[in-house]
Amino acid sequence: MQQYGFEGRARILSGRSQWGQMMKQWLWMMLTGALMLPVHADESVGLQFPVEDAKAAVAAGNFEFAGIQLEDRMELPGLTPEQAERVMTKFKVKALNHRWRTFANIEQRPQELRRMQSYARRYNMMMWKEIDQHQLRDAKRYRY
Repeated sequence: MQQYGFEGRARILSGRSQWGQMMKQWLWMMLTGALMLPVHADESVGLQFPVEDAKAAVAAGNFEFAGIQLEDRMELPGLTPEQAERVMTKFKVKALNHRWRTFANIEQRPQELRRMQSYARRYNMMMWKEIDQHQLRDAKRYRY
């Protein structure tokens, strides 16, 4: 077993303190990066698979449409005005921009608005189709 002299111990300790210093700097960078996120958070995170989401919702029995809350109204992309009126009276509508009062208005962020409209359009169209098919299956089901 090798004995370390005073110089060897100092070299080992300085290596450990350099590693600790690097870790402190890395953690500090991560913390400041997290705190410097933009004030208006990106609400469209997680809105990637509208067709699969709609099919899963219908399979779970959750008949809920997607809408975008604007200043004066709820927008339901992908539906005709007659369908939108029927949806507002018979089904739940989930606002994709649920933090619309807290952060900057969605109309001031056109890229995120387009992303949400695209998701809601495909989701609502698939939800409408799935609900029609679900009602048709229920009507054709043989019952005693």
